[in-house]
Amino acid sequence: MSNPARIDAELQNLTNQIVQARSGLEKGEIADLSAFEPRVAKLCQSIRELPAEDAKALGAKLLAMVEELNGFEEALKGGLRDVKSQIGEATERRRAMQAYGRQKP
Repeated sequence: MSNPARIDAELQNLTNQIVQARSGLEKGEIADLSAFEPRVAKLCQSIRELPAEDAKALGAKLLAMVEELNGFEEALKGGLRDVKSQIGEATERRRAMQAYGRQKP
């Protein structure tokens, strides 16, 4: 993939995939990004192989993709915090129910 237009299209495609994954995550859906890392590695390699001027022209879009990825990471971390909180609350309820169950009438 040494064609700047193809690289640009792949960059946009990956950015859109992140946006969709983040949107789905915020709706409680599971996002499958298993193929994402090798595609990004290939994209980065392709950008490194471009002439400097062509690579520089893709800089803003690459930065936008990284920003979207950072936003996805924050949404993922927020979801993890929510799950941990829910687990903690459920654990406390279970302990309370067990404690009341042990009391003699």
